[in-house]
Amino acid sequence: MNETKSCPYCGEEILATAKKCKHCGKWLEKKCPQCGEWVKAEAKKCRYCGYWLDPWQRRLQEKA
Repeated sequence: MNETKSCPYCGEEILATAKKCKHCGKWLEKKCPQCGEWVKAEAKKCRYCGYWLDPWQRRLQEKA
């Protein structure tokens, strides 16, 4: 049997490997535009390549 978890947005049961909730349609993960790895939807920085997903943080990094 497949493992499940609760959607952090609507609380419905979904597959533990889900990238999008089938009940509310919210994305749980997104692809990093730099390296293509999947990261949590609320992530501000890619845990694989260090790319800033948050535009404000990315601008600050570019100025430094």
